[in-house]
Amino acid sequence: MNLAIRDIGRSAARFLLTAFGIGLLTSGSLVMQGIYRGIVTDATKLVRTVDADLWVVEAGTTGPFAETSRVPRSLADRVAAVPGIEAARAFALASETVTTGGRRQTASLLSLDLPDDGGWLPLQSGRLLRSAGEIVTDASLGVPIGGAVAVGGEMLTVVGLMEGMVEPSGDPMAAVTAADFRRIQAYRPPEAVELARAGGDSSTGEGAGLSAVTASVQPGRSLAEVLDRIRTWPDVAVLTRDDQLSLVINGRLERLRKQILLFTGLLSVITAAVVTVTIYAMTVEKQHTIALLKLMGARDIIVLRLILDQTGLLALSGIALGFWIEATVAPLFPRRIVVDTGAALQVSAIVVVTCLIGSVAGIWRASRIDAREALS
Repeated sequence: MNLAIRDIGRSAARFLLTAFGIGLLTSGSLVMQGIYRGIVTDATKLVRTVDADLWVVEAGTTGPFAETSRVPRSLADRVAAVPGIEAARAFALASETVTTGGRRQTASLLSLDLPDDGGWLPLQSGRLLRSAGEIVTDASLGVPIGGAVAVGGEMLTVVGLMEGMVEPSGDPMAAVTAADFRRIQAYRPPEAVELARAGGDSSTGEGAGLSAVTASVQPGRSLAEVLDRIRTWPDVAVLTRDDQLSLVINGRLERLRKQILLFTGLLSVITAAVVTVTIYAMTVEKQHTIALLKLMGARDIIVLRLILDQTGLLALSGIALGFWIEATVAPLFPRRIVVDTGAALQVSAIVVVTCLIGSVAGIWRASRIDAREALS
């Protein structure tokens, strides 16, 4: 290590620039991994948060998160009557444009059928729903408690703020009562109603049905028995919580995961190329020194250790810089970035292995240096 440090001191600028380059590549991998894990966290937050063991959806679908699912409102009563079911709740989720302080943005509305006030929601401040005309929103919507939100012809008052309840796209979620949800879904602007009537359509809109029915199984009852009973119904399909999570991660986010893996792979290849060129150039520069060491009787292991020590210092410096850069720029991103211990170890291992692979060219060049070259 002492030889490596002394040699690095002779070309400190190149070493620092290379370490900085590896740090940038490392931070890029960390950020991409963090963005993916953040999207997975956002996409699965609602499934993990909802107090439900089973999701009953439209037959032939895997909704409501993977595809469109519509079931009748009476399905909640049917599911509640199944032996072993502790509670069944209507579940409806729709994307709507909301207006707050003159600013329009998209939010996902979650319907809560009182007296189910959504006690499982991750409430940050305020309270849950008690009556129509109220809304509980994610804090990212930017509306304080007591503020007004206009959506679908309804003016709702914010009574509570949630934390981390957002869609994979980053849009915030909001919870409203089932009565408000139906009115919002049925709303059409007066101009649209007049145009429809002029065209012979006298309807004024109709509220949408449910996306699914969620159910919790009584403690001590067999989940498999309840599943088998509901699966005999021809008009619905039933999924467990694990099924829903798998569909979201392996279905909805599958393409994104492949893109992240491809991007990380490209960064690894670039890192290997940078390290290869740097170590090879540093080896060529000290060709006379290596030949002199061999002439003095130094074993090949001494030369090998010199190159590996330099490679290790490059990798460690690059990893440290990468983590520092990631920690500095991550708060600037508008999306959630999750870098846990597993991701940090994975990226660090990739960088170390890539640097070791990159050192092969330097080791090969050093092995071909003859001791007689020191006399030339």
